[in-house]
Amino acid sequence: MRSIPRRTVSNIRTRSTALLGDAASPRRKYTRMAKLEFEKEHRGRDVRLLRERMQNGERRLAEIEREEARLLASLEARRGRKTGA
Repeated sequence: MRSIPRRTVSNIRTRSTALLGDAASPRRKYTRMAKLEFEKEHRGRDVRLLRERMQNGERRLAEIEREEARLLASLEARRGRKTGA
């Protein structure tokens, strides 16, 4: 009967960013290049979306501040009319 090999830290496969040496096969190098290009595209899209979210958030904060200022001015004007009359 064949035993199942134990998993240890040294034999767990990960998504390592280890550089491929000169001894690596060309197929592995092209595969790694394709993965890197895919990741670059994915990260670029993420960065663009995050920038858009930041801009939308900043725009909304500016709208909120303008509305607060308008409401505060309206309240103060109303208070001034009541005490001045």
